[in-house]
Amino acid sequence: MLHEEVNRESLQLGAKIGKLTAEEIKKALDKLLAQLTELKKNGQQLPTVVHGKQSLKELSAQNTGLSSMELKDPNLRQINREMKKAGIDFSPVKTGKGEYLLFFKGRDADAMTHAFNQYTKKLVKQAEKPSIRKVLSDFKEKAAAMNAQRAVTKNKDKGIEL
Repeated sequence: MLHEEVNRESLQLGAKIGKLTAEEIKKALDKLLAQLTELKKNGQQLPTVVHGKQSLKELSAQNTGLSSMELKDPNLRQINREMKKAGIDFSPVKTGKGEYLLFFKGRDADAMTHAFNQYTKKLVKQAEKPSIRKVLSDFKEKAAAMNAQRAVTKNKDKGIEL
């Protein structure tokens, strides 16, 4: 009997807590919607967080610890692609001729390591592959050599004999 009464009271308590949390969530959502409509009425835009490549000022304004990496002669377009794939917020800052400091959020260090490894793999792969201009010039030289070896016949027999 006592056991049944404890079970019933615990179920009632659980129902009350569930009802309270649902009401609190509804109140919070209503308050958020009211704030959004107020912003819309005033002609203001919602605050947005910039992702990907950004200025150092924007990156430091996000109040996260920054880390940096020094790069010499980087392919910024390729770095941008890899960082975008990894979802990293970063800021390249030029420090000298062909030298950059790449700032990124400290919590993205593991993702940064992975993205930088992918970037270096692609650079190595590009370095191994010969350039199209080099291949084309090689073929031109071979074609010129073949044309020089070809015998030129100026007088051809027209097939008429008398």
